[in-house]
Amino acid sequence: MRLFGSKRLRRSIRRSGKRGRVNFDVTSSTAAVLSSDENADDSDDFLRNDGAKSSDFRQELLTWIIVYLTVFFLHVSYDIVPYSAFLDQVLIREGKTQLASWFFNLYPITYVITGFLLAKWVTRYDSGRVLLFGTLVAGIASCLYGFVGYLKSLTAFLTYHLILQTVEAAGSATANLAGSVILVNMFKNHINKLEGLFVVVQTSAALAAPEIGKRLYKTVGGGVLANGLCGLSLLIICLIGYKFLPEAPGKERLDDRPGWLSMLKVPWLYIVVLINLVYLTASMAFDVKMMPWFVKHGFKIGKIENLLKMQAVVTMAAAVVFGFLADFKRAPIPLFLILGLVLGGETFFLVGPSPLFPIKLKKSDLYTLTATGVYLSGVFCMMSTIPTFAILMHRLRNTGIPSLATISMITAITSGINKFCEAFGWKINEKLSAKLGLGWHTTVVGFCLSGTALIVLLAYTVEYCLNRAKKKDPVEETKPILPENH
Repeated sequence: MRLFGSKRLRRSIRRSGKRGRVNFDVTSSTAAVLSSDENADDSDDFLRNDGAKSSDFRQELLTWIIVYLTVFFLHVSYDIVPYSAFLDQVLIREGKTQLASWFFNLYPITYVITGFLLAKWVTRYDSGRVLLFGTLVAGIASCLYGFVGYLKSLTAFLTYHLILQTVEAAGSATANLAGSVILVNMFKNHINKLEGLFVVVQTSAALAAPEIGKRLYKTVGGGVLANGLCGLSLLIICLIGYKFLPEAPGKERLDDRPGWLSMLKVPWLYIVVLINLVYLTASMAFDVKMMPWFVKHGFKIGKIENLLKMQAVVTMAAAVVFGFLADFKRAPIPLFLILGLVLGGETFFLVGPSPLFPIKLKKSDLYTLTATGVYLSGVFCMMSTIPTFAILMHRLRNTGIPSLATISMITAITSGINKFCEAFGWKINEKLSAKLGLGWHTTVVGFCLSGTALIVLLAYTVEYCLNRAKKKDPVEETKPILPENH
C-alpha cells in the first residue's frame, strides 16, 4: 500500500447514530489545489489526542489499526504457507518445472494487473466498503486454499490453485488501493510516516509468516490450519471494520478522475519507477547468492538466516526514522534521494567484497564487512524510497490532475513495482550471480544504484533550470497536497 499526501482537505465530520459511524464530507473542486500552509490546523496532527477532539482521535486510531491489521494479515496470508511447497509436491514431481515457476508467480502477476485495472474505479464507491469487500474476498480464498494439498489430480490441483490464487490476489490488491485512499484523508500531511509504518507492517508479516506457517503446517491438516487461521483473522477484521470503520470519501464522477495517459506525461513518474525498481531488485541479490557463498567460506547457514533477519529489523527502524524526517517542512528530500542511492551503491561493494578492492580478509573480518554492507543497504534503501511517493504527488499537483483516484493509481504503480520484483527480481539476480559470482554481482548492483543517483541529480538540475527560465517557484516537496473537491 502506498499512500498519497496532498494539500489541505476541507473535511467536516458529522456523527450519525447508525452503528456509530462517521461520515466524511469533502467539498471542493479538482481543478484547483490548495498550495499554502496558512490554513493549517490541529486536525492534521498524526494520531492527535487533545481533550476537545478525543472522539475524533479514537475514530482515527481505530481506522489506522483496522487498515494496518488488514495489510498485515494480507501479507501473512501470502507468505504463511508457501504454495511452492504444494507446487513442488505436484508439478516438480511430474517434471513440469517451468510450469511450477509460472504458477509460483501467479499471485504477484494477478495483483499487479488488478491494481492497474481497478485503480481508476475504486474511488467511485465508498472506500471503506471497498476495503472490507477486498478483505472478505481474500479471507475466504485464504481459508479455502489450505485444502489444495489434498488434491492428487494434476488437473484439479492446477484449476484449484489458479482460481483461488487469482481471487485472493485480486481481493488483496483491491483492499490495498482502498486502504490508501482511507488513510490519506485522515493523515494527509503525514504520508512519509505512513509509508514508513507500512514498511514495518509488511516486513513484520514477512518475518512472522514463515515461522507461524512452519509450526502450523506440521500440525492438523497441513495448510488447512495455517491458511484457515489467517483467513479467519481477515474475516474477523471485516466484521470489526463493518461496525466501526468510518465512511471514507469516494463516489467520484468519471470526469473528475485523471487518466493513465495524463500521468504518463509527468517525467517524475519514470524517475520514481526507476528508483523503486532498481532498489527493490537490488535488495534481492542477497537471498539468491548469499547461502552458497557462506557455505563456500565455511559459515553456517544459520548465520545468513540471522543476518537477513537482522537486516529486516534495521530496515524497519530506518523506514520509521526516514518517514518522520521526510515529513519535516524543511526536509532535504533531494539529498535523501541522491545520497541514499550513492551510499547504497557503495555499501553493495562491501558484500563479497567487490573484486575492485582485492583485499585479503580473515574469516571473521569477511563476515563483519559483509554484514555491514547488508545492514547499511537496508538503511539507504529506505532513505531513497520512502519519500518517492510524496515526491510524485507533488509533481502531479503542479500538473493540475490530483484527485482521489490519483491516490489509488499511484498506489497501483508503486505496489505493482514491489510485486513485479517479487515475481521476477530473483530471476534477474539469479542469472547475474550464476554468471558473475557474488562479488561482481554486487558490484554491478552498486554501479546501477550510483547511475540512478546521477539520473536523479540530472532530473533535479533540469527541473531547477526550467523553473528559473519560466520564473516559476521551485517545487516544495514537503508542502501538503490534497484536491479541494470530490
